[in-house]
Amino acid sequence: ISEWNLQGLPSDDLSVQNGIIVTKATRYPLLIDPQTQGKTWIKRKEKDNELQVKVGDKETDVMAGFMFYITTKLPNPAYTPEISAKTSIIDFTVTIKGLENQLLGRVILTEKQELEAERVQLIEEVTANKRKMKDLENNLLFKLSTTKGSLVDDESLIGVLQVTKTTATEVSEKLHVAAETEIKINTAQEEYRPAATRGSILYFLITEMSMVNMMYQTSLAQFLKLFDLSMARSKKSPVASKRISNIIDYLTYEVFKYSVRGLYETHKFLFTLLLPLKINLERGYIKHNEFQTLIKGGAALDLKASPPKPFRWILDMTWLNLVELSKLSQFAEILTQVSKNEKVWKVWFDADAPEEAQIPHGYSDSLDSFCKLLLIRSWCPDRILSQARSYISEAMGAKYAEPVILNLETTWEESDELTPLICFLSMGSDPSNQIEGLAKKLEIDFTASVQFIQNHLDDCDKKKGVSWNTIRYMLGEVQYGGRVTDDYDKRLLNCFCKVWFSEKTFDPKFNFYTDYIIPICATVDNYLEYIQTLPAVDTPQVFGLHPNADITYQSNTAAEILNTITNIQPKETSGGGGETREAIVFKQADSMLLKLPPDYMPHEVKARLLKMGILNSMNIFLRQEIDRMQKVITMLRNCLNDLKLAIEGTIIMSENLTDALDNMYNARVPGLWKRISWDSTTLGFWFTEFLERNAQFSSWIFEGRPNVFWMTGFFNPQGFLTAMRQEVTRAHKGWALDSVTLHNEVTKLMKDEIKIPPPVCIQ
Repeated sequence: ISEWNLQGLPSDDLSVQNGIIVTKATRYPLLIDPQTQGKTWIKRKEKDNELQVKVGDKETDVMAGFMFYITTKLPNPAYTPEISAKTSIIDFTVTIKGLENQLLGRVILTEKQELEAERVQLIEEVTANKRKMKDLENNLLFKLSTTKGSLVDDESLIGVLQVTKTTATEVSEKLHVAAETEIKINTAQEEYRPAATRGSILYFLITEMSMVNMMYQTSLAQFLKLFDLSMARSKKSPVASKRISNIIDYLTYEVFKYSVRGLYETHKFLFTLLLPLKINLERGYIKHNEFQTLIKGGAALDLKASPPKPFRWILDMTWLNLVELSKLSQFAEILTQVSKNEKVWKVWFDADAPEEAQIPHGYSDSLDSFCKLLLIRSWCPDRILSQARSYISEAMGAKYAEPVILNLETTWEESDELTPLICFLSMGSDPSNQIEGLAKKLEIDFTASVQFIQNHLDDCDKKKGVSWNTIRYMLGEVQYGGRVTDDYDKRLLNCFCKVWFSEKTFDPKFNFYTDYIIPICATVDNYLEYIQTLPAVDTPQVFGLHPNADITYQSNTAAEILNTITNIQPKETSGGGGETREAIVFKQADSMLLKLPPDYMPHEVKARLLKMGILNSMNIFLRQEIDRMQKVITMLRNCLNDLKLAIEGTIIMSENLTDALDNMYNARVPGLWKRISWDSTTLGFWFTEFLERNAQFSSWIFEGRPNVFWMTGFFNPQGFLTAMRQEVTRAHKGWALDSVTLHNEVTKLMKDEIKIPPPVCIQ
């Protein structure tokens, strides 16, 4: 194993196990090797042998000891059963611990070169000594097995024994000294591990983004180049702890800028939020159950099985979020606090920016920014992004919460003759001017627009003044408008130009919006300084929009971000909090099975329908609905039972069961369930609705027609309306179905207040 490590095999347990399978398995190894680490190791391991064998369409005899290695860069290939049966498929994808050890070696090689050289020499010496011991043992065993007659009479055997004993003593002493030296070297190396740990976290965060969009794939070699560059450019310090801190700070921000500039605008904030979350999870500042509460909230909870909601103004989803939040020690009393102090919580909830207001019961002082994010996530989905920015600023620094402006010159410095810069352009975008400006060492920002206005002012008649129509057209339709592809955006841009580009612009009282003025400054730097004082996030009113536009946007964006974070979480066995994903889902399945209603027995349903009038149109509709509900009950019972058996290993985990496991863990509705039932935002809501739908059908068939119907609880609401019209038509002689219309009357009655059905004439 030590030899393998010297040949380039990572030293983590998984890589060592992979190495053993490669060398000991009876079938030829097929390496899933996206980062080509396995291939690199094999090349070094087999450098003295012929690695490439060309075989045509003829069968070829293979000599004893022949090895055939197959590798693929595909991260998740799909192989046929025949390939799987004929090869040993081994996942050589780099692990977070394995990469950490590799990065530690690079750090030590840069910062403490003599230490790394000593470590490598030590490994080589230990390996050589162990090999020597092995050779001596083999030689001794050979002598013992081949000696004839008395062993004590064989002088050569006695000589071998003496040499073996002497050499073994020397080697043992050397190995003992080596073990002590190794401890000292490892202790010295460990001081630099935080830099390697941070690098490993950052790389795996980048690779997770490739699951958001395949275009975001980043090779390990690409990242290692950035890692080495960060060590070279970060500030030096004779104090090791300070130097390590400098490397970490520089590396983190460089990776942040490097990654964000290559992301679509809609994914930049996602990456920025994941950055402190991943770092603080590794540090232990955030617990796994807290992270799960952030991304899932109370989505897995059944409303019927949760404590009753105290006030009608609290949304069902909000209450389930609070129930889940109360499982954390920081919020253990929150349900009681909300129930007993409605007024103060309502006032806080109704505030324009609850995250900035004083939170009841001293939470403002007792919670850090992440715990405040959990509270805001539970109460106010539309304010998640605002509090997330505060969390990012507090955890990482204010510069991480600010947008990254692309600097082509800095980007160019990262490239070389073998690393081209590739620009992905959307309609209307053209970086040609910036590229040409970089070539001329000039800074071009809004050159085209500024140059046009300068030319226009130079040419215009002083008596006639500025031609605002011309300026509006050139800016709104050509300079900026030429980059806008959406008709509504173009219309809005022209509206801004019409309102803001006029003689009023030079009025001292002019402002775009409250506190958004045109300052009078002496230099460009002064203008830039003023721009920095403006809010990082503009309110909708600045653009003439209603405040509610922001609520919708913020809510949708936050939901999309949390949903995406859930999607890209690794499907590893351990949940990170001591309980595996499988154990959590097993408990969920058990709980659901206990609440599952009994099957509808066909003979019982038929008997009840005969008693109620089996040919009655409403009863025909009821029978159809019960048939569909029975399919859902059967499917759900089979799926949950099979899932439990698959988790236990009794049956094979099929594709549908894998989908069910993943979705149930993420508090979502499995695809199979949705296909034969209905869609729902969360697993908890789906199961609650399942029980409520069934309760309506069960009550109707076994207790009689209800006084009030829950129309959205039907599979076919339109069928209910049609059946109702048919029944009313048949109840009135001479009425034609086509002439019967529906009449809606809005009441203030709640479901529990309705004690009798409506009059027959309008039933």
